[in-house]
Amino acid sequence: MNDIVRWRADRAGVVSDVPARRFLLDHGLPESTILFEADREPSEVFSTEIGDEILRIGSFDDDFDFFLDVGTGEVLFGTDRDPEPVFANTSLSAFVACVRWVDAEFPFYSSSDDTQVKWAAGQQAREVLRSVDLACIEAPEGFWTSFAHDVAIGDYYEGSS
Repeated sequence: MNDIVRWRADRAGVVSDVPARRFLLDHGLPESTILFEADREPSEVFSTEIGDEILRIGSFDDDFDFFLDVGTGEVLFGTDRDPEPVFANTSLSAFVACVRWVDAEFPFYSSSDDTQVKWAAGQQAREVLRSVDLACIEAPEGFWTSFAHDVAIGDYYEGSS
């Protein structure tokens, strides 16, 4: 789970946001975490319905993917070729910090813990995510807002992944 997928210069060249391009070249993306599996092969840049140019960087599961807005460096979440993916993070560094925190904290509770323990874990997730990337937890329909809600209702217990 600690392997890194670093991007070659030719692959990262499609990313016009300089900090995002530098991050991909210098740090790369985690190969596999509980919430993210990095693409090893390049994908094509495509446009959303509102004209943002995005690039798939990895997957959440078989149905949902993470994307990089090549112009802003924001990380987005949605389905393959989603016309309107939702916000995840303001930067790749914030995204990686968030997924690494989840790996370090999981499981958040056991399946037998009561509702108060689960709710408290969801609140802790909100606080930690907010400290990493304020915008990621304030986006009403965003990936991390939904994730913190899912933690609070009991979806991330030992054995659930």
